[in-house]
Amino acid sequence: MAAGSGVPTLELARLSRGEVIGIDIDQPALDKFAAMIAESGLSDRAKALNCSLINMDFPEETFDIIWSEGSIYAIGFEKGLREWKRFLKPGGFMVIHDEQGNISEKLEQISKCGYELLGSFLLSKETWWIEYFAPLEKLITKAQTKYFGIIPLENVYGQTENREGECFSR
Repeated sequence: MAAGSGVPTLELARLSRGEVIGIDIDQPALDKFAAMIAESGLSDRAKALNCSLINMDFPEETFDIIWSEGSIYAIGFEKGLREWKRFLKPGGFMVIHDEQGNISEKLEQISKCGYELLGSFLLSKETWWIEYFAPLEKLITKAQTKYFGIIPLENVYGQTENREGECFSR
């Protein structure tokens, strides 16, 4: 789901023997992802597909695993759980990384939507800083230097610096 950079999708393809489809609506990102697929030699098992999370049109019971890393917010947590369930094969799994909070409510939604929660964990603030905010800060600093006075990027950084993350799986 929502391939973005494609790195997690390629790692899933490397770790499995199955076919992996990364979807997104950002065609330039998908083009980069398709190039990464070719470079990695995984063209026979990995695919980049321009598709919206909101209007997915796959046959029922298509996937063994749905992996949503930071993308379910686009459709809404509960709506995503309900709508995507039909795409899972019997015994399939859904793995969700969602950084939007409301943990106890989301844990309840998982069971209400007919899933069995196999595990969950919170990413520490330290992990967020090391893995997300520190690289983001570098990119923002670089962009501020390049686009000084054109785009108020300080506002973007200020809106994101206090997020926490959680990961749910079925």
